[in-house]
Amino acid sequence: MKNNYINLKYLIQYHPYHISIFAEFAHVTEELLKEALAGREKLTSAKLFRISKRVGVPVSVLNCPKLITLDRNRYRHQVMIHKLGIILTDIRECQQKGSHAADIYMKYCREDFVNMESAFLDNRPVPYTQYLGIRHQMQDTLLYILDEQSRIYNKPRGVKAS
Repeated sequence: MKNNYINLKYLIQYHPYHISIFAEFAHVTEELLKEALAGREKLTSAKLFRISKRVGVPVSVLNCPKLITLDRNRYRHQVMIHKLGIILTDIRECQQKGSHAADIYMKYCREDFVNMESAFLDNRPVPYTQYLGIRHQMQDTLLYILDEQSRIYNKPRGVKAS
C-alpha cells in the first residue's frame, strides 16, 4: 500500500501556503501532489526533502505513514500550545489597536487555533503538522503586523528641499 502522507495533508491544510506552493517546492505539478496525498502516487525522498527544507519540517514527519499527534500529558506539548495562546493574545491586542493584518487573522484564521486548542484540552488527537501550520499562520501574521507598524511610523525617505 502506498503512503497517503497524512502528516503532509494536515500541514498543507493549515499552513498559510497554498498547495500549489508545496507542489512547487517538491518540483511536481499540483495534480501529482494531490494524487500523492490521495495515495494514488508516490513522492520520492528527494521531493519530500525539498518540501521539508522549505517549510522546516523534518522529512521523517512528512513521510511517516502514521499520524503524529500532540500528547496533552507531555509538558513540552502543553508549553507549545500555551505559547500560541500568548501569540493569539498579542494579535488580538494589535487588532484592538487597529491593525488590518491582525483583524484579518482574527476574522479568518483564529478559529483554526481555537479548535486545535479545544481538541488538545479535551485530549482529542491534534496532528503535529496541524500545530506547525497554525503556528506558521500566526508567525506570518506577526510579521505582517510589524510591517504595518513600520510603514506607519517610518515614512519613506525623500529628497530634501534646497
